[in-house]
Amino acid sequence: MESLLKAIATRWTSSAGTAIRALATGGLWAMEAKEGVTSPYVVYYPLPGSVVDTTTSKIEEAMIQFSIYVASENAASTAAQIYDLLIALFDDVDLTMTGSYNMIRMIRRSTGHFVKDPDEGYALHVDYEVMYGK
Repeated sequence: MESLLKAIATRWTSSAGTAIRALATGGLWAMEAKEGVTSPYVVYYPLPGSVVDTTTSKIEEAMIQFSIYVASENAASTAAQIYDLLIALFDDVDLTMTGSYNMIRMIRRSTGHFVKDPDEGYALHVDYEVMYGK
């Protein structure tokens, strides 16, 4: 899982992520944003997954949720723009993973849903299924 989380962060900081970094000025955070960070920003969370045992290897299936946070409902258009850039950055991508892992696929499994977050303002969530193995 650590290799996957690092691969997501590496993709974000690559040249392919230039446009999304310019719009999501608060950055990308694993699990929780640093206290005091200014929106808009993105947090990604690993969700429960499973392991598929093949005859030659184990394939890990993980779910990753990306949450795009904005300060107010008026910023919904900014969240939508970040969402479009996020799916351009991660849809069907082969992430470069360390530790001799092979990326099998990264597929978006939900479209964005915009909700009021009691602590963070408003959030737009999107989930990805990720499969990787050794």
